[in-house]
Parts: sequence; C-alpha cells; structure tokens
Amino acid sequence: MEIPTATLTCPTCKGTGKQTLAVHGADGESDLPIRCVLCDGTGQVTQAKLDALKRFADSWCQCDGGGDDPYYVADGRHDHCGKHHWDCSRCGGIVQIG
Repeated sequence: MEIPTATLTCPTCKGTGKQTLAVHGADGESDLPIRCVLCDGTGQVTQAKLDALKRFADSWCQCDGGGDDPYYVADGRHDHCGKHHWDCSRCGGIVQIG
C-alpha cells in the first residue's frame, strides 16, 4: 500500500515560506521576518503533519481558567506528550510542558 505524500499549501504562511513575528523590546515593537516554522520555509505541508499538529493542539487543556489543580506527569507516561508535563485534573489536557 502506498503512503500518501501529497502536499498542501501551508496554512500559516499561505505558501510564501515566511512569517513575521512581532518582537517587543525596550525600543518598542518591531517585526521580524523568519522562515515559517510550520512548513520549514517550503510553503507546503503534508496532510499527515497537519493532522498530527491538530491532535497535539487538541491535547491541551480547554478548561476556563487554564486548568484546575494540575498534576505532574513524568517523561514517556502519556501518548499525547512524551516529555514531562502538567495535566489538568478536570479535563486531563496538558497545562504546561517542562
């Protein structure tokens, strides 16, 4: 069976391969152009990568107030995050990584 490798236009940079960060410093705010972090500057991403990012985004706490009584989870204990982190005791979503 062949693995699909079709690419899509990157939703972050809209195919340009570039994005702009707003940098806040002592002299005020300025724009910093960088290579797109989602597509690594190619302007294209696979559906598999978008699906993986959606699953990771969905694993974060969605509770009002940012998570109730979070508890510590050691490295490698959960499939949704291999790194040590804190989970919300109400919804089980990630509150903080590291």
